[in-house]
Amino acid sequence: MSDQHEDKDAKKVPDGMVKKVRRVKGKRRSKQKSPTSSKSLIEQGKSLLEAMQHDDSEEGHVDIQSQLRRLQENEENAKELDEVWGSKKKSSAWIWMSLIGLVIPVIGIAIGVAMLDERGESSQDDLQLLSIEPFRPLEDSIKEKPHAWFHDKESDRDFLAEARGILRAINTAQNPAEITQFLRPSPFREKNPVDLSRWDVPVVVNTSTDISWTLPTVVAEGDSAENARGVLALNLKKENQEEMTACFVYEEERLLLDWDATMGWGEVSWNKIRTERPQRAKILRARLVKKASYDSVIKGVSQSGYLLTNDAGDEFIFAFIPLDSERNQKNDKTLKDLLNYGQLTTVLKSNLRVTVKVRYGDGSGRGDRFEIVDYLHDGWVRP
Repeated sequence: MSDQHEDKDAKKVPDGMVKKVRRVKGKRRSKQKSPTSSKSLIEQGKSLLEAMQHDDSEEGHVDIQSQLRRLQENEENAKELDEVWGSKKKSSAWIWMSLIGLVIPVIGIAIGVAMLDERGESSQDDLQLLSIEPFRPLEDSIKEKPHAWFHDKESDRDFLAEARGILRAINTAQNPAEITQFLRPSPFREKNPVDLSRWDVPVVVNTSTDISWTLPTVVAEGDSAENARGVLALNLKKENQEEMTACFVYEEERLLLDWDATMGWGEVSWNKIRTERPQRAKILRARLVKKASYDSVIKGVSQSGYLLTNDAGDEFIFAFIPLDSERNQKNDKTLKDLLNYGQLTTVLKSNLRVTVKVRYGDGSGRGDRFEIVDYLHDGWVRP
């Protein structure tokens, strides 16, 4: 029957076509894992679990807090190591610095040896140029200063006590003859006689604490500092609380009061200078003030202006130096230097004591201002 059926289908196939017939032997079976492969996977899992259990039994279970604690300990240990040994970058820097510190002295020694070798052939006279002058004791240098007499340790004189004794003598003197021996001789004594009425109020000199003292120096114009004169200046108060300065000098083994400087004497008095207007140059002891606003230009000539006052500051005049001659320019520069005027690195001084010559006008009756004709010296004590 089957053969007949097949023959019948073959007959129905058109010419030139071939009919393919697929024969099915049985039902398709689903794929299954082999028992050997499954067994191997199970064994691998068991071995992994056993290994994990073995690790836990040795180290124990580590929770999150323990892990954080270990991390913090590691960071602290790392910081301690960095503080002790430094990082790699710092350590390398120290190594280079150490090497440089070792190399530089070696180079210096080599250069020094080479220089000594070169000078070995030079004469002994050349080598003597390297000699150093011996140290001079402080006492020797003090003896050469203007106040050597005051600092002389070999002398048992107490100059402060002597000065107080002179002041007490003047306080109690009844006539000038009693104190003449204590006063410095002056070439202007006829012009400035000793008048005790100008010492009408005694000064307070009970103890050494009643006074303070300084040791200034004075240098004449055109002279050197080597010829400066040392002065002992006592800052005093009178019984009426008025302040004054007594100036002492050391001449011919005696301590003497400079009456002219102590009284601030001038050839023209402060209470008359503005009314008398002297046409001829007069000596004036004054305090000096300098400001840029005092300067002016008159008829094309620059005028350097100054304010001159008496010791108390209640009498004053404006005076100028015309900068039209080399001498005037020198005097102006000297006064400015005394005041540190125009110097950026030093403090400007004010109310500085100076001794100058002044006149009213230009000396020929012309002009309407005071002129500083000459600068004599700094301070009020005659050098």
